[in-house]
Amino acid sequence: MLYVLDGSGFLFRAYYSMPHILDKTWNDAWAIFWFYRMILKLLQDKPDHFIIVFDPWKKTKRMEEFKEYKANRPKIDDSFKQQIPKIIDIARQSWINVELIPEYEADDVIWSIVNIYDKESFVISSDKDLKQLISDKIKFIEPKTMEITDETKFKEEYWFDPKWIILYLALLWDSADNIPWVKWIGKKTAQDIVSKFQTYDDLIENIDQLKPKIQEKILENKDLLKKNIELVTLLNPWDYKSAEIEKKSDISNINFRKLENILVWEYWLSSFAKLISKLEKDLVQPTQQSLF
Repeated sequence: MLYVLDGSGFLFRAYYSMPHILDKTWNDAWAIFWFYRMILKLLQDKPDHFIIVFDPWKKTKRMEEFKEYKANRPKIDDSFKQQIPKIIDIARQSWINVELIPEYEADDVIWSIVNIYDKESFVISSDKDLKQLISDKIKFIEPKTMEITDETKFKEEYWFDPKWIILYLALLWDSADNIPWVKWIGKKTAQDIVSKFQTYDDLIENIDQLKPKIQEKILENKDLLKKNIELVTLLNPWDYKSAEIEKKSDISNINFRKLENILVWEYWLSSFAKLISKLEKDLVQPTQQSLF
């Protein structure tokens, strides 16, 4: 079982949604603290393999092709900027598998990993774009609730197969990514459209089957819709090998002593001592189940 974590999403949650904490030198450290609290909680599930994927924090290919993409997001402040490289460095020093590819978003790297990995995978993210990856071997976990979405649950919610969510997302406005929308197309209408016509080409070829007002709005925004599809379609930036993924991401590689030393003694985040010791013990020496 492989856990692939959208690390960038976790970073934002750790910084903007959690109480503030300082390190031993009175520097901001709450992103570090809460990020690793969440990481340890995920490792309690005892996945066989664990990967954290980060955005490159520089312009990506999508940003170059579509200037408005994510342009509405506020600039991250200096405190957050200072903690990001520390968080990544702590993971690498502790031999936690970190993947970060210049010019490509975490979503694309996650696609590359789970696409080639031939066993059960769980993608942990709040980014609905990644739901297009859901299949018989890939499941989606919402980090806030740890709710699992598999193929069956997805179809119950959306009425179509996960791979067709690209058209659905392209029809709707995404405030997080600043993707414009086809006006007067809401969630219910988008679901109906995708249930009938799974792809852009199918939709345009059969546009006469829709109500005149919907036809008009879609045809007026053909170019926009096509651009939106390009933006939400995941790319494949790296030719990963399944054996390579397994080797690099095996949780037995994680140096919990190093992780504890950094968090407890370098940052004085003392509560990690007991948490890490217990987790390491549980992973190395699982509690024996009662025979009775």
